[in-house]
Amino acid sequence: MARKKGSEYWDRIVANGQKYVDQDDRQQINDWLERWGGIFCGVVIIGFVVTLIVMMIL
Repeated sequence: MARKKGSEYWDRIVANGQKYVDQDDRQQINDWLERWGGIFCGVVIIGFVVTLIVMMIL
């Protein structure tokens, strides 16, 4: 009986650990999206400004 209780206890710890790992993965994905999203927006804005300047010159 004690063995089974111990097993359930460890299963619960493993499940909680997996939940934290999943949260950590999501945080890494969010960080990645924020970084690349910022770069992408910057490129789009710079491209737009350059296009406006070129159109004014031509």
